[in-house]
Amino acid sequence: MKWVMVLSVAGLLGLSLPASAQQGVAGIDTVDLRAYLGTLELEARLDADFTGDGQADVVYVAADRNERVLGILDGAPGSARIGARELGEGRLTVSPRSSVSLRLENDQLVVDQVVDESGVTVINYRFRYDHAAREAHLIELTAEQYSADVTQGTTRLHWNLDTGEYTTMHGEAVTLDSGQDVYVYGPESRTARPSAPVSLGRMPDPLVLLDGELKRHMVAASVREGGSATP
Repeated sequence: MKWVMVLSVAGLLGLSLPASAQQGVAGIDTVDLRAYLGTLELEARLDADFTGDGQADVVYVAADRNERVLGILDGAPGSARIGARELGEGRLTVSPRSSVSLRLENDQLVVDQVVDESGVTVINYRFRYDHAAREAHLIELTAEQYSADVTQGTTRLHWNLDTGEYTTMHGEAVTLDSGQDVYVYGPESRTARPSAPVSLGRMPDPLVLLDGELKRHMVAASVREGGSATP
């Protein structure tokens, strides 16, 4: 069964950060954090008890022209100053037109990123603290790429790293009789993609995953139409 999404991108790049993401209450203040980051500019901060030890940990996103970093610092007493123990640090998508928000939801760190670069890409990461490994692990990744003016197709993927379930959907741009442009999605494809625990430093690049899915979709479509299997 196909379903239709009416696309609205208004405000996607104007994500507002909650107050806790702007200035927090953990032991490391913003001045110290900026010094810790060096040449990277602080874009977002969240102070929340990610580890479940009753102390506010520090989650930050910082960037320059060449990299965008997501990091987590332990807020346990005595560790939340410069030299604080890192619970993980990884790379997010680099783009001059990007917006990031942070929140803690059911003991999971949720990171939302919107990138506007040759099309809009919406990315959602979910992390959980692994007490045995003493680091943050990626447990879910959702990403979708589409054109803001609904003139090209869209690709969506969701990867549950806990269960290994990997789903993809592709949508085609369609103009309704009313003149409204919408995406019409085809059936969802489900496969198994088991994974070992993934730390922040080993996060997959969602743009690479989306590009791979788009190429596979193009090959499959070409084969169905009796064409070449080469995209």
